[in-house]
Amino acid sequence: MAPGVFAQPAAAPTAPPLTFNINGFLDTVSSASWNLRDANFTRTGDQEWYARNRGRINIEGRAGNAVFVWGIEIDTTWGQTSGQDNNLAGQVVGNNQQRSGTTSGFDLNTDVQASVETKWLFAEFDLPLLPFATRVRVGAQPYSVTYKICALACSDFAGVNLSTTWSPNVKSHLTFAQIEEELTGPSTGGTGLTGFNRGDDFAFIGSVEITPFKGLDIRPIYS
Repeated sequence: MAPGVFAQPAAAPTAPPLTFNINGFLDTVSSASWNLRDANFTRTGDQEWYARNRGRINIEGRAGNAVFVWGIEIDTTWGQTSGQDNNLAGQVVGNNQQRSGTTSGFDLNTDVQASVETKWLFAEFDLPLLPFATRVRVGAQPYSVTYKICALACSDFAGVNLSTTWSPNVKSHLTFAQIEEELTGPSTGGTGLTGFNRGDDFAFIGSVEITPFKGLDIRPIYS
């Protein structure tokens, strides 16, 4: 007699493996200028020759098609710039002010404290239960609203970016960027106000990406 056959229980779905990746770059720049850094073109003492390091480190975690990114940036000049080796205490001229584009300076012994900046901090994933493939990115992230960098929006922002694929040759993009945030807080200046002194400013950027045929991409934008 043939042995009995019994149905096997379905295997439980397994979570996608979690992987990590670290990438980035180290940029070393030296620049010299004379009579360029201020608007007083008769001041002959306006001259400099300096060097700096810019380090970008991106830590990425992936689980399936979900991505988490923490982007770290360090901008430091060679040599101590002012009275302190970083600008944590604010931009006080002659005390701890640093050169534009940097937050610290390598002094003797090069043990600079607290000069690590968070450049990016976002999660990116596919939205479920939608009839069209939609990718969302939430958090502090780089702009990706045009083909050419800085044609409309430059650098980075905090907010949400949605990209939806309607067909193989039509995609839509929607970006919400929070620029300034009006928050409640202590009274300021005895005026009776109960909030911080920033306005509630934001931006919406929408675009449609169309490819009529291979080799031609069109992307009208409204913001």
